Amino acid sequence: MLKQTQLQRFSILGFNLLLAIGCSPIIHPASVTAQSTHPSKPQLTVHPTQKSPQNITQKIQRLIQDLKKQKSDLTEVSEKLAAIGQPAIPYLIPLLTDSAPNLRFSAVYILGQMGTMAQSTVPQLVPLLKDSDRDVRRGTADALGSMGNAAKLALPEILTLLQDPDSDRRITGLYALGQVHLILKTSDRDLQSVLPHLISLLQDTDLVVSLGSAQVLGSLGESAKPALPKILPLLKHANPGIRINTLYTLEWLGKPAKSAIPQITSLLKDTNPEVRDRAAATLKHLRN
Repeated sequence: MLKQTQLQRFSILGFNLLLAIGCSPIIHPASVTAQSTHPSKPQLTVHPTQKSPQNITQKIQRLIQDLKKQKSDLTEVSEKLAAIGQPAIPYLIPLLTDSAPNLRFSAVYILGQMGTMAQSTVPQLVPLLKDSDRDVRRGTADALGSMGNAAKLALPEILTLLQDPDSDRRITGLYALGQVHLILKTSDRDLQSVLPHLISLLQDTDLVVSLGSAQVLGSLGESAKPALPKILPLLKHANPGIRINTLYTLEWLGKPAKSAIPQITSLLKDTNPEVRDRAAATLKHLRN
């Protein structure tokens, strides 16, 4: 069972990560539905403006000033800048290195709203995955998730984060990977380089990291099938939390994990009641 402090940190991933990585909304026994600290992304449609370039520039400059003053409705300001699209990007890039974390976050948030229109900014966004501010790191991961194939440029940095001594940064790496995993194809070398890190993190002493790895692995479906021989031994791990999270991995994998039914069945006699319950639920899911 996760402790309360771990539950608080679990909100970094939370239910939003399940949705972001395409997992079935299966809730961890120890989890609660956590609310993200970040604003929900409005559904924006970027239309080419009919105003003259001079008028557009003046409008962007006014909005940037409003953003810096932090006095106006920041959601409205952000939406207006995102709706302007490409012309606003050169004015947002300097904010990515601003000393104020709230401005860095605002910039990555707006660029994320622009989606693939702002994919040229991926090289500037990648370093912010290691920003000193957690909100900026999380916002950057969100933004990268909207950048399409250009987000592959972030994979080396994400892999570095997965190995970071700071568990919170490992969580950032998992969240970022959850955001961009859809660009990975089954045959990609990039995916093959990611799998060993995820398997390793299943054994992480921080159970929040372990569960996050389970979620991302599970989201990969058939693509993660080659990793099964290294995943299955973790069903016998000494830590019951890791056994539970490994069961979640197999449950989320679905069809590729059906070959593991005999090993899962053996956990119905586990000494830990939570492991037994999770094993029963996983078997029911895989047999349906």
